[in-house]
Amino acid sequence: MATSTKPRWGLDDALRRARTANRLANKYSVQVEPRLSAGQLPQLQADRVTLGDAAARGATALGQQKTGTSKERATSAQGHAFVMSIRNAVARTSRPPAALRTAIGIGDGLKAEDTQGVVAALRAIADHGVALAQCGVVPDDVTAASALAAELLGADGTQGTLIDARAEHTEDRVDTQLRVEGAVDEISARGALAFYQDPVIAERFRRLVAVGGPTADDEADAGPEPTPPPVGGSAS
Repeated sequence: MATSTKPRWGLDDALRRARTANRLANKYSVQVEPRLSAGQLPQLQADRVTLGDAAARGATALGQQKTGTSKERATSAQGHAFVMSIRNAVARTSRPPAALRTAIGIGDGLKAEDTQGVVAALRAIADHGVALAQCGVVPDDVTAASALAAELLGADGTQGTLIDARAEHTEDRVDTQLRVEGAVDEISARGALAFYQDPVIAERFRRLVAVGGPTADDEADAGPEPTPPPVGGSAS
């Protein structure tokens, strides 16, 4: 079987198949375990715990990323509105210097979604505070522009960190799930081989990797959970 770099089952489905595989292999350990790779069952138990934790961490990471995105968008919208107000004040000032209009970006089509563009526009306002005074821009406005630029940069940086963290989490989760799927494949094939003379049990092992996965009867017949490996012990 070719090695895949993408899980073929959903996370919950992979955990269900792995749980049943682990329990079946434990129930029939005398016949099955000698055929498995060394340390396969304790490794599978450890990976199941890791994968279950990954599901919870993934939901948390996604929630944090959504919160970060919401904060960045709100700050960018606030900064954009401020920039447009400053630009409007300049545009409606009698004969404002053309260089000033250009410097603060009047007419550039700036969108609130363009975080870096909004930051640049806010910085331009802060850099041209003296010239903007003739357009009704007071020192507090210049200070506010600097503060909004800094806040927006912080929100953008936090969002980038959250995206990177979620990507790293996803990569780790995929690696673990691929290892779990490989263990289920091995248990399925070798368990079916061990019971080739008992079609009922052999089919229970085969269904571990079938399209629909193990049935409710398979799960009920699989027996109890194996004893967890010792804390701090090797799972490899």
